[in-house]
Amino acid sequence: MSAYFLHKRLFTTLHFFLFIELINDKLVCMMQFSHLAWVQTDRKSGGLGDLSYPLISDITKSISTAYNVLIPDQGIALRGLFIIDKEGIIQHSTINNLGIGRSVDETLRTLQALQYVQDNPNEVCPAGWKPGEKSMKPDPKLSKEYFAAI
Repeated sequence: MSAYFLHKRLFTTLHFFLFIELINDKLVCMMQFSHLAWVQTDRKSGGLGDLSYPLISDITKSISTAYNVLIPDQGIALRGLFIIDKEGIIQHSTINNLGIGRSVDETLRTLQALQYVQDNPNEVCPAGWKPGEKSMKPDPKLSKEYFAAI
């Protein structure tokens, strides 16, 4: 499973290692001229510090256009997160207004839920599901067992 982050999101070391366990690679899309400043600034000062995944720049705006996050008249992209499986199919996407931050914890939970349903194709994860919690069957009759237990 690959995750493409089209934003300047800072991940804690713990979150980064948890993501690495779930996904193969990361691409963080930023403006080319901000790369150097962000990696030369440590995390405690609001930068990215040393990274172990690549940064890319969307100079031609082809990535932000392809994922429909570009605001053409402003030349900027909304904050988007796209989780793409090995077959290249988008399994999850969120697009936020520029002023709204995202939750690393929710992204991790979503990745874990996607991994769970891939490993357990006859199960679905209910809203707010977390690893170790009960899943349910994707059938109105069979899901009654789950609802009776909550």
